[in-house]
Formats: sequence, structure tokens, C-alpha cells
Amino acid sequence: MRAGNALLDARAIFSALDIPRGAVVVDVGAGRTGHFALHAAEAVGDKGKVFAVDIIRDALSMIASSAALRGLHHVQTLWGDVERGQGVGLADGSADYALLVHTLHTLRAHDVAAQEVRRVMKPGGRIVVIDWLPLTSHVIAPPQGHRIAPEDADTAFTRAGCVRCGHFSPSPAHWGRIYSS
Repeated sequence: MRAGNALLDARAIFSALDIPRGAVVVDVGAGRTGHFALHAAEAVGDKGKVFAVDIIRDALSMIASSAALRGLHHVQTLWGDVERGQGVGLADGSADYALLVHTLHTLRAHDVAAQEVRRVMKPGGRIVVIDWLPLTSHVIAPPQGHRIAPEDADTAFTRAGCVRCGHFSPSPAHWGRIYSS
């Protein structure tokens, strides 16, 4: 298991999600390592496309470098702000899958973010949200006051017109939800 998989095993999560080769995936809040974006690129293969979106430009540079070193030329980095309408920088109906891993707890405007993610999804696309359990005592978890309960995510994505179609426990410290656009 790679070091990045020690907290959340991306390969196991993608295997369970059964993301097909050739799919278009957007990783919203991809982070400095692009851990999920890079694993998504392996899952969808060369005929697929992965958009790694983040508001931190240095993170995007790091992801682009890592993707290039791995020969993952179908990863594109995009500066974007999911808390603004049209802020992700993708056209309506662009993605088959969206990932928000450790993202919601960093945001204030959950309803706006859910609407923006829904906007970029193809009809019937899947939105996968993973975040910290509100009461976990994991050493690297954000302060409890910064965490979001899964029910609050359900409310935001339902208001955006999505339907919750699944839930899972990606680790003892996390909750996971799947929504259909």
C-alpha cells in the first residue's frame, strides 16, 4: 500500500465504485498530492479524462508534475472555485463522475458547491463525497467545528437536485456518500 493509501485506499474505493474505462472524472479540491485524481486517471485509462480542480495554484503545479512523471497525460489541472457559480471552469454536463474527498469541510457555501458540482455532471452521473466523521479522534482530522455531518451533505446535494443513491464507510474515520445527478 502506498503512503497516500494509508488513510484512504483510493484503489479500493475506485474498485468498489466500478468507474469504467473511458469515463470523465472531475476531482474537486484535488489537493497538493492529487492522490485521488491520479488514481482516477489509472482507473479510467488513456481513453478517459481526469480534471483535477483546486483553488490553490501550487497544488495544481504539483499534480501536473506528478501526472507527467507517471505518464498520465489525460490528467488536466484547472484552477477553480467550487463556491462560485461557473467557478469550476468546466462546461455544463462535462463529467461522468465527481469526487469531493476532504473538500466539504473546507468550504462555507455547501449549497453553492453542490449546485456547481451538479452543473458539471452529465445526467445520471455520480458524485462521490468522502469526509471526516464528526466525532472521529483521528490525529490529522480537522477540528470538530470544521467538520461536516453526512446529513448536511445530503441536504446540500438534495437541494441541488441530486439523489442520494449510496453510502459507505471508506475508513473508520470517514463517511462516504454517492449521489446521482
